[in-house]
Amino acid sequence: METSKTFFKDSPIDSPQVFMENIKQWLIDQQIISSKEQPLEFEAPNTYYGDNGYKKIIAAGDFYGKVEFITKRKEIMHTLGWDWGVDFLLPEIVCCPICKQDLIKGIDPATFYGENNLKQDPNGIRILQELRKGIPLWESNEEVHLTCHNCGTQSLLEAYEYQQSLIFTNFAIIFWNWPELKSEFKHTLLNKLGKDTLFIDL
Repeated sequence: METSKTFFKDSPIDSPQVFMENIKQWLIDQQIISSKEQPLEFEAPNTYYGDNGYKKIIAAGDFYGKVEFITKRKEIMHTLGWDWGVDFLLPEIVCCPICKQDLIKGIDPATFYGENNLKQDPNGIRILQELRKGIPLWESNEEVHLTCHNCGTQSLLEAYEYQQSLIFTNFAIIFWNWPELKSEFKHTLLNKLGKDTLFIDL
């Protein structure tokens, strides 16, 4: 399984493409990534391999991976978990932003995927099915709402709390298959990316 070290915006930003170009140029100037984008037949768009300055940012080891920039609406846990073999990653929680109720508490993944006949809350199953259908619509810039079966309130899909088991963003930088990054580099990059930026290491 590939490893990923991901910096992402926790809330949407304006002009993510422009934002990417500024950060990308800084990484190129530091010789952390190559100035040449990888051919699209091999990689996702906006993917670059490391350059001669890669040792400045790694804590140990003698290798580098690739760096992918995401500049459109994306639920990135499905990107980070691409080789898990499922088309929908079950979130750990789906918590209503109004009543704070976890709407899928007690749902068994095997039941959701149809592998057994345990009786589950049909409302929880419905929420998961709506999420499954709603994510690609959200990624296509549609406004998607979920209705809480506890309080009856309708809220935007991205307003629910998933405790990072689903991550909705429009800007992310993914370091694929790199060794551990130095804490100084992570701190510097987080500062450059500004407020509402988070980091996960998978």
